[in-house]
Amino acid sequence: MFLIPTYVGPSPIHGYGVFSAAPIPAGTLIWRFVEGVDLRLSANDLQGLPPALKHVFKSYCYREASGSYVLCGDNAKFMNHSTTPSCDDGGAVTVVPQDLPAGTELTCDYHRFDYDTIEGRREWSTSRPADPAKAVAEG
Repeated sequence: MFLIPTYVGPSPIHGYGVFSAAPIPAGTLIWRFVEGVDLRLSANDLQGLPPALKHVFKSYCYREASGSYVLCGDNAKFMNHSTTPSCDDGGAVTVVPQDLPAGTELTCDYHRFDYDTIEGRREWSTSRPADPAKAVAEG
């Protein structure tokens, strides 16, 4: 769950992205998993979902080293990948390594924490639908 104010808007990286609504000082903890807001499913639970829902879920989640899938329950699901990210996801939390002005797109390097990306199971630049409603309709 984001611990800072954010908003979703059009992204020059991909479809929609999440942006800081206020300046963020360097070193600020901006995200952590919060039970009841964020959702964690096992691979078996994910396989039991209807196809359209499974597609949307996998498009907006990441897979942990344990094999569980995490879906952020707030705007964090709109964080786009960047090889020069504005945020550091090197552990179980997300921090900003440098001061960020309001309106900065909050990005992360999926190769640091998403095991589907690390293992080459998905290419984020093409697999994440720009329009979630279209993904459900196509499901």
